[in-house]
Amino acid sequence: MGKMNYKIEAIEICLNPDCILKQYHPLIPFKGKLLNALKRLGCETKTDCSALTDEDLIRSGALDRDGI
Repeated sequence: MGKMNYKIEAIEICLNPDCILKQYHPLIPFKGKLLNALKRLGCETKTDCSALTDEDLIRSGALDRDGI
């Protein structure tokens, strides 16, 4: 199977408490903040986002130095 390059809006669905990414439970309350920051950085797909560094995310406001 090839790699999937889904739109980042799919992350919001996957971060629901009853979905496949529920192991990332600490992210669930912050998913809106995270998605908004990724969109501000120009991320439209998983591939776009995978090119970001931690520093890019910190500067965007998506993360702080202690986590989300």
